[in-house]
Amino acid sequence: MARTGITDEQVQQVAAELEAEGTTATVSAIRGRLGTGSFTTIQAALDRWKADRETTARTAPEPPPRVTGLVSLVWTEAWKVAAETHDAEKRAFTEERQRLEKDRNELVTEVTRLEGELTAAGQHLDELRAAVRAMESASHEANLVLARETAGREATQQDAERLREEVTQIRQQLTEWVERATRAETQLGTPPPHSERPPHGGRAARHRRA
Repeated sequence: MARTGITDEQVQQVAAELEAEGTTATVSAIRGRLGTGSFTTIQAALDRWKADRETTARTAPEPPPRVTGLVSLVWTEAWKVAAETHDAEKRAFTEERQRLEKDRNELVTEVTRLEGELTAAGQHLDELRAAVRAMESASHEANLVLARETAGREATQQDAERLREEVTQIRQQLTEWVERATRAETQLGTPPPHSERPPHGGRAARHRRA
C-alpha cells in the first residue's frame, strides 16, 4: 500500500459505488476505476469491506418508536398472561400439595392406628396362649385327680367286694354252727354246753378286724 498509495477507504468507496450501480465489485473493476493499485492490496481491502458489510447486515437496526410501542404492548400482555398462568399453576400446585399432605397425614394416622391394633391383638393373643396353657395344665391336673379317684374307687370297690365275700363266709359258718347246734339239741334233748357254742362274734370280729 505504501508503494501504490491505495487505502482501504478508497477501495471500499469504489466497491460501494459499483454495488450501487448494479455492478459486482471485483478486484479488476475496482483497479480499473482507481487506475492503480496492486491486485493483492485491492483484494485484501475488498475482503475487509465485504466482511464489515456482512457484520453490519447481521446487526439489526434500532426499531422505530411505533414498532417499539407495539412490542412493548405485546410484551406487557404476554407477561400478564404468563403471570396469570403462573399464579393459576402455583395455586393448583399449592392445593395439590395440601391435598397430598392431608392424605399423607391420614395415612400416618391410619398406620398408627393399625399398629396400635396389631400391638393390642398381639397382647390379646399372648393372653389367650397363656389361658390355653393354664387350661391345659388344669386339665392335666384334673386328669391326674380323676385317675387317682378312679383308682381309689376301684380299690374301694375291691375292698367292699372282699368284705362282702368275708361276710358271706361268716354267715355260712354261722349257719353251719346253728344247724349243728340244732341237731345236737335235738339228739340230746338238752341245750349244748356253752363251751361247745362258737365264741360270740369271735371269727366275725376277727374278720372285721382284718
